[in-house]
Amino acid sequence: MRGLAALSTPAVLVDRKKAIRNIQRMRDAAKRNTVRLRPHTKTHKSPLIAKWQIDHGAAGICCAKLGEAEVFADALRPGSGQAGLPDIRIPYPLNPTNANRVIALLDRTRLSFIVDHPAVAKQWSECMTRAGKEVDILVKVDVGFHRCGIDPDSRDALAIVKQVASLKGLRFRGLLSHAGQTYHAHSENELRIMADAEAQT
Repeated sequence: MRGLAALSTPAVLVDRKKAIRNIQRMRDAAKRNTVRLRPHTKTHKSPLIAKWQIDHGAAGICCAKLGEAEVFADALRPGSGQAGLPDIRIPYPLNPTNANRVIALLDRTRLSFIVDHPAVAKQWSECMTRAGKEVDILVKVDVGFHRCGIDPDSRDALAIVKQVASLKGLRFRGLLSHAGQTYHAHSENELRIMADAEAQT
């Protein structure tokens, strides 16, 4: 028995031509809007598909957690038979207890993650300084989803950003937001209103 009928089920099948076409459409949409595209791999969890995205112009990828970043960095590192990923972002806060893993990962890929509390940022600064390393960080801003991020309406918001940006061992790369409330939009117009509010915040 050959072909699809020979596969044990359940099985994941990806139509490569359709996937590449969708990746190219997203790339083209990003270009038209003069933005850099960084796909989140939590939707496919596949180093192969991540490589397709990188090959078609993605600036890097996002991973949902440190363990995923380690898998993607190892699967696509130079010498593994595929091109190494140039840039992995974890758009969530990381606990400084993971410093050894982060430091090890910095030798395998370019890594960035977010901070949303000055005390945690200071701990990361101390870890990186002791190791003689630097890591890219962004400050997360809460734009209404209330999962994490600094309060943009707080009188301390700007001071927090400035403090984080001044810390040794951390390369401040800007702000990051996630309007998770858009998942509950009921129309394209409502989605646009939410996106405008996020940008304004």
